Amino acid sequence: MKSFHPFPLVSIALVLFSFGTPTQAEVRSPYPVMDSGVWADWMGASKVHWLDNRRVIFVGTQTREKTINREKLQIQIWDTKINMVTPYTEPVKSVHICYREGYIDYSFEDEKKKKRRYAGNFGQEKLFVPPNAKNAARRWMDCQFHASQIPLEKLEGPKRHNLTLLLYRHGYLDRGSVFDNSSNKPTLYYRRGVDKPIQLPDLSRRYIDYYDFKNAYLVKPIGQVNAVWWLYPDGKMESVRILDTPYRAGGNSVYYTRKGFFIYFYDGRPPSFRVPGNTGGYLITENDEQVKLIAGYLDGVTVSPDGCKIAFAHYPYLDATRIDDPGRVTLKAVNLCAGEENKP
Repeated sequence: MKSFHPFPLVSIALVLFSFGTPTQAEVRSPYPVMDSGVWADWMGASKVHWLDNRRVIFVGTQTREKTINREKLQIQIWDTKINMVTPYTEPVKSVHICYREGYIDYSFEDEKKKKRRYAGNFGQEKLFVPPNAKNAARRWMDCQFHASQIPLEKLEGPKRHNLTLLLYRHGYLDRGSVFDNSSNKPTLYYRRGVDKPIQLPDLSRRYIDYYDFKNAYLVKPIGQVNAVWWLYPDGKMESVRILDTPYRAGGNSVYYTRKGFFIYFYDGRPPSFRVPGNTGGYLITENDEQVKLIAGYLDGVTVSPDGCKIAFAHYPYLDATRIDDPGRVTLKAVNLCAGEENKP
């Protein structure tokens, strides 16, 4: 195998696939469902990310066959506006991506089990060099290591704390010692550059995701959703109403858009491995309308920065994830703002 080199976006000339007009999914959705036509990795380790409001970066393969060769995965970019997919790296055995606001971090392993890692501004990434600072912590929110205001004893050792590292520019949440299992402890929000923390309610056992179009963090409980909040960078918290519906799922399956909540509902008891039943993606609007957008199984669900689009790896039924089954596992997206112009 040739040595690996990342491909800066400006140098990409090869177009892998062009499928023309986006296709409609099996469910009659009132919103356009776009299909890239390209195999997408559904194993969970490789996530899907929006580069901007039209391009999606993901892990897939070059194959146009109905089976997938997991030994030849690569990072690819899908332009949803013109429905074209281009390669960003050459095929390797495994790939992992983290992307946020123009910064990318990815690692891969080739067939010789040689591992490499690149990081940096998108299109200009270089071989990753571990930071020297002892208090440099990996912030998964923005994919970077930062030497920060967090005391070293909070990060490691017998006095370490349960921390949630927010975007570097905002700070971190501190839920106290990892050895203190008491409930209803306040969570302390340490804003970057501010010594005195803001006291928040107990935010343990919560999923916390940042949404660009709201400039806020969506705080969702682990398990059945019964309350959701926005946490703003200044420490303000705001409750968000969510309809009590049979399709209301666990916190890791609830996402927020400009049109309301997008929920991935997993039935658990499909009629068969070939029929997904109620499993699929649903939109719960602020007017309490429940719309099924797509049937089947989803992975790597992510919302575009403007809150208008949702992208995900999609397989129509359970057997589609078997390499000897003819079902296609492709990257798809739903545009909830179709027909609307000049979205902020």
